[in-house]
Amino acid sequence: IKEREHLLNMLNKKKHLEDYVKNLEDVINVIRREKHEFSNHIQTVYAMCQLNKPDVNSMIYKYLSRLIGNMKSLYRFFETGNVYIDGLLAIKSNICFENDITLNVSIDSSFSRAAADECDTAGIVGNIINNAIECLLSFEGRQEKVISFESFERHNCFYIRISNNGPQIPKSDIERIFENGFTTKNDSADHGYGLFITKQLVAKNKGEILVTSTPEITTFEIIFGLRKGLKNEA
Repeated sequence: IKEREHLLNMLNKKKHLEDYVKNLEDVINVIRREKHEFSNHIQTVYAMCQLNKPDVNSMIYKYLSRLIGNMKSLYRFFETGNVYIDGLLAIKSNICFENDITLNVSIDSSFSRAAADECDTAGIVGNIINNAIECLLSFEGRQEKVISFESFERHNCFYIRISNNGPQIPKSDIERIFENGFTTKNDSADHGYGLFITKQLVAKNKGEILVTSTPEITTFEIIFGLRKGLKNEA
């Protein structure tokens, strides 16, 4: 049994490493694309400078103003204290950007302080953010869609709080959302396992997960202990 558990843990870490490498490859690709785009913009401005027109300065100003106005970064980078979550958030920020979802991130405490496996923590965060994105994409009741992600410490515990302003989870479903295979989606072939796995990972790391949902906001709160030697510092 111990050998099997060890093998499963190794397979889980391998999967997260593969996801991390893929995230890095995606980030490198978008940097290459942005480099190419900026090269085009610089050449355009240079060409405009060569124009012998009295309003060339105004033309350049308008061009750059428009460029800056549209130059929201596809990828935002964060330092969470967990390299897997850093890569994960970079990818999720791009998905949110492309789907007009605001992703707010506030890291008040480094994930390195949490008494939890860093691969498991990335899996927990990834599953909940994926769930939030899916909910918002299928929800037409909000003009402005927002996901908030934060970490902080309180009472010698490490907190992860992930919220979204999507549809309210019915009270009858809150206790069931962590059940294996439970889903409210019509196409259940690939759904109903993310939150079940999330709860298993939280329990494995001796943590606790809480869910609250109102018509305005749904919040997942994960609580872990602090690593040994840190409690007196918190």
